[in-house]
Amino acid sequence: MQALLKRFNYTDKQTLGDLIVFNERNGIEFVCKTLELPWLDNKRRVSCIPEREYTVKKHVSPKFGECFWVQDVEERSEILIHKGNFAGSKNPRTGKPDILGCILAGVNHIDIDGDGVKDITSSKKTMDRLLEVLPDEFTIRIESA
Repeated sequence: MQALLKRFNYTDKQTLGDLIVFNERNGIEFVCKTLELPWLDNKRRVSCIPEREYTVKKHVSPKFGECFWVQDVEERSEILIHKGNFAGSKNPRTGKPDILGCILAGVNHIDIDGDGVKDITSSKKTMDRLLEVLPDEFTIRIESA
């Protein structure tokens, strides 16, 4: 099984994309939205990761629970695909973004908190579905649309 993350909107605050999961017959199994930090030359904790192909493994994070770990990211570590709503803006509960270089998955890009920056909705539900349809290990290709 493979996945494709097509980034379609790079801004100075965030990166928006679509995640497409393909089944063994190369048919589309599942589609969702993604939210990442902006491209800032792959700088740790403030940038999305470079476009290329990666191996991804299921993982249990102490902070995020069941999620996916993107392996062998150049000059980076612990890049996860996990639940959360805010990237490029601050979570009103914590005062911080929900990611420091990871990938959030959800249903829609919407400005949840009215700050003019897109957030992502239904992230927990989307992650539950991704954990159902994706195997313990798969490849993801990240590219611009």
